[in-house]
Amino acid sequence: MHSFTDILKKLEEAGTEQTRKTYKNHGASDNLYGVKFGDLRKIAKGIGNNTKLANELWGTKNIDAMSLAILIANPHDFDKEMLNEWVRDINYYPVADLFVSEIVLESGLAYNMGEKWYQDSSEFVGRCGFMVIAHMALKSDSVEDFCFLKHLEYIKSNIKKSANGKKEAMNSALINIGKRNHELKSIAISIADLIGPIEINHGKTSCYTADAIKVISNPELHDKFVK
Repeated sequence: MHSFTDILKKLEEAGTEQTRKTYKNHGASDNLYGVKFGDLRKIAKGIGNNTKLANELWGTKNIDAMSLAILIANPHDFDKEMLNEWVRDINYYPVADLFVSEIVLESGLAYNMGEKWYQDSSEFVGRCGFMVIAHMALKSDSVEDFCFLKHLEYIKSNIKKSANGKKEAMNSALINIGKRNHELKSIAISIADLIGPIEINHGKTSCYTADAIKVISNPELHDKFVK
């Protein structure tokens, strides 16, 4: 039996000052323990699927607890309402990306949610929307190519005025749409050329912004930047 209190204590004990510093450099708030992701995976494996406990952990708004919540929640327990509730609580991009990859994409509602979120003015809701689109551009045969054309148009018109976290996801989506097939490649490159250089603030990190044209055009760079 894994109690909420016991899990929080385990997270606190697993946290380190160095990891807290690293996470803060990437934009995390002060509400965190600083648990390495590999250790979170180990803790999650010991718990298994437990959406009830996941909801309790998510409610703390603690970065590590929220990440663990994503790892132990059963994606099939999520309906549209619950996905919308969770996405509104996100304020850290690794949590946003983990939420998309582990919950949204596995929920059976990914395309619907991506379409709902990508135009949202909230930085991290919009990021989640575009991360869904980025994933589906490469991995989904159920979405017709023409559906991605409106996303390219939105990116062209809005990327430079979007919030930092959303802007980064839009750049990833632009790259992945361009990688989908030859027809979309030429359109995405043309749009990337019209947009020009993208400035994304990566904070106190060694991260840098992928050049969309170079990555779309160079197959060897594909695996490095695919999300």
